[in-house]
Amino acid sequence: MKKDDYIDELNNYLRKRDKDSFLKRYSELMRNVSPSSEEYIDLKLVRITYELLFVGDFEKLLTDINQLEPIIFVSVSVEKKAKILVNKGIVLGRLKRYDEAIDVYSKSLGYCDRDDMAIYKIDILTNMGVIYYQKNDPRSALKCYLSAYELNKKFKCQVKLTTLLVNIGVIYLNFEEYGKANYYFELSLKTIPSSREYAKLIIYCNLIITSSFMGDVESARKFIDLVKSYVSNLSQADELSFHKALAIYHTNAKNYMQAIEEYHLVIGKLHGETYDQDKAGFMTAIGKMYLEMKEYEQCREMIEAIESIGKLEEFLAEDNDYLSLKLSYYISQQDYQNALKYSQKINKLQTKEYISLEKLFSEDLMSPVMKQRTNISLDAYDEKISELEDTNHELLEKEKLLIESLNELKNESKLREKFISIISHDVRAPIGNIVQLLEMLDEDDDPKERDDIIAEVIDGMKQAYSLTNELVDWAKEIIDVKQATLSFLNVKEIVAEIELLYKQQLQKKHIIIINNLKDEKIVFSHKISIKTCFRNIIQNAIKYSPAYSKIEINQSIEADFVTYSIKDYGKGIKQEDMNYLFDVSKVSTLGTNQESGIGIGLLLVKELIYKNQGKIRCDSVVGEGTTFYLTFPLNFNPNETAEFC
Repeated sequence: MKKDDYIDELNNYLRKRDKDSFLKRYSELMRNVSPSSEEYIDLKLVRITYELLFVGDFEKLLTDINQLEPIIFVSVSVEKKAKILVNKGIVLGRLKRYDEAIDVYSKSLGYCDRDDMAIYKIDILTNMGVIYYQKNDPRSALKCYLSAYELNKKFKCQVKLTTLLVNIGVIYLNFEEYGKANYYFELSLKTIPSSREYAKLIIYCNLIITSSFMGDVESARKFIDLVKSYVSNLSQADELSFHKALAIYHTNAKNYMQAIEEYHLVIGKLHGETYDQDKAGFMTAIGKMYLEMKEYEQCREMIEAIESIGKLEEFLAEDNDYLSLKLSYYISQQDYQNALKYSQKINKLQTKEYISLEKLFSEDLMSPVMKQRTNISLDAYDEKISELEDTNHELLEKEKLLIESLNELKNESKLREKFISIISHDVRAPIGNIVQLLEMLDEDDDPKERDDIIAEVIDGMKQAYSLTNELVDWAKEIIDVKQATLSFLNVKEIVAEIELLYKQQLQKKHIIIINNLKDEKIVFSHKISIKTCFRNIIQNAIKYSPAYSKIEINQSIEADFVTYSIKDYGKGIKQEDMNYLFDVSKVSTLGTNQESGIGIGLLLVKELIYKNQGKIRCDSVVGEGTTFYLTFPLNFNPNETAEFC
């Protein structure tokens, strides 16, 4: 029997879930092969699939994979190298070692650049999407899923297509982009093979939800009727999904009592601590409906029921829906002392539902506050007002000092020249990309390819236009200091904006940006200048990184300083060139795809960081990559001057 035949035989046993036949045949075959032979490797890879399906001892399985990996990487095919890495990523994901799993998947992508490896690449991207989603990073998950979907369309290989489309729809649903979610759920219905007809049920339930939020009652009713036509064949999971979808449908239709009934049906079927957070979420939705109906006693009872569930203190302290429910309830009861407490908690979470203290104590609420001092003592109220006044005074003083600091920029004779350098330098990249696309357009005769290129050109022009406006506005702000905008910055959001700006370059080189920054506002500065610093360094990281690599961005806080690191795994910098990093006379080197530059980016970064009392340093190893460290004070003081490392 040929090797492919007995591998197919073993895989057939796995598809049939016939464990005994698989183990018997596997043992027979292993007696006749020598270790380290290709047949041995093939059999071990099939055995790993068996372990994943039936055993679940992932620590042992990881050990087995680590032992097999060096053998595979000596001489066997690229396909088998990709396969072992995919399996390793799956195991690390099951062990919840998500960062390691992503590293492994990123490495495996490097073996899948050929067209005949598209199937493996789709599988890897799909698995990476699952890991990112489990890491609570839905945006990165969506990026992986969409990339896998584009490959599916390009190569028409249909690998995990239904799963991909449903996962994309679920993420858009979580983002409250109901139109996009609805589109991908509808699309997924067209891809389900007849053998998996049952899979339509969960998609129908999601379409009930999206149609309800979109106000498309007719479509929602259609999908409700479709699910009901399967009612005798509903599994427990399908039944729960259906009742949840019905609850959302009735909530949007303001049929609150029916919605509450559906939620109670779902809650009654959830058993065990695993579902405690889900139950709390459903009960919060019920509480909000009671509040809407002015059934305050039932709302209070629901809040008490949520708090009695068990080990949910940490979750409830961070759950915005629950905090908003309690805030609204206390306001409805004119209990402004507790309302104030929960408004502050929401404020700390920086959520869009944050109700400011000014609104809480605005004219329509001030009268009942003064009349009902039993709810909040006068001393407590005066103390809070005093705290607010002190905070306001501190902010005004800080703003005054920062404005005075920026005034110094007016006295610099080369200020305008520097702005011109910054603007020309930062706009070169998107303009250069547009030129390349136009050259491709001139060479490509395929109508579909031309349409895709035209779409990219339009997107690139929009980015260049937006970036130019941003930089020009910045120049105007700094020249006319009275208009300068200084604020606490969320650097994680700034990096996300930069990633979007360089989307085409990242996709072209298949580079992943891993944004590990905390979602918080801690650096007090001028946003566009800080953004320019990060933009230039990230642009360089992309330029000098090989295809299918990554750029990691992390942060650490020590004493009164925060340090951001931007690490690439590119060509690195020679030791003799390190002294010239910030020297405009040094000619810029070419990137890994022969990208050119004009050599002033890091000089601009150094000057801008200096203006923000920061420090910059760089570590690099040739052939391994480069890391830039940007350090900023947590307490900006214009009267001090920073020195560079």
